[in-house]
Amino acid sequence: EYKNIFSKDVALARRFQKIEVQEPNFHESLQILSGIQKRYEDFHNISYTDEAIKTAILLSQRYLTDRHLPDKAIDIIDEVAAAQNLLPEYQRKSQIEKSDVEKIIAQMAKIPLENLDSSDGNQQLSNLNKLQQSLKNEIFGQDNAIDELVKAIKISRSGLADSDKPIGSFLFIGSSGVGKTEVAKQLAKHLH
Repeated sequence: EYKNIFSKDVALARRFQKIEVQEPNFHESLQILSGIQKRYEDFHNISYTDEAIKTAILLSQRYLTDRHLPDKAIDIIDEVAAAQNLLPEYQRKSQIEKSDVEKIIAQMAKIPLENLDSSDGNQQLSNLNKLQQSLKNEIFGQDNAIDELVKAIKISRSGLADSDKPIGSFLFIGSSGVGKTEVAKQLAKHLH
């Protein structure tokens, strides 16, 4: 609408200038969610653990890249509580926990629950190092390609990569790099 109406009229465009609002980081999003947490708890008649709120932010950053914080984290905490309210009375929980948030994010991101990784940075780095060695044990003669793949994943996980773009496109070809389902599962866990 801005392009169709305002940008054509210079006087209107001056009065309605576009302001870019940057996406808040993890800590800012945590403050925002902490500020509205009570309203959601009262509305849904449920409570959230601090770990559930942190997990909603962390995993939404990692797996729901088509939207921005804090909206996507707010949607998650709302969705989790709504899912609890849809359950029969005897199955409902009074408190939303980390595992409840993980289930909803897995559904929203359309990835298996076991592929979600909500571990901290040190654990992720350890897992990436294990991935690198595991890949080198399965794929022979491709050490440089494996090093580049793991490097790209580390850059993405550190937050240095552009979150609106994919981590990368990788193709392993050759007799030892094709048809390894265990290798594919390991890669899928880290590339989501």
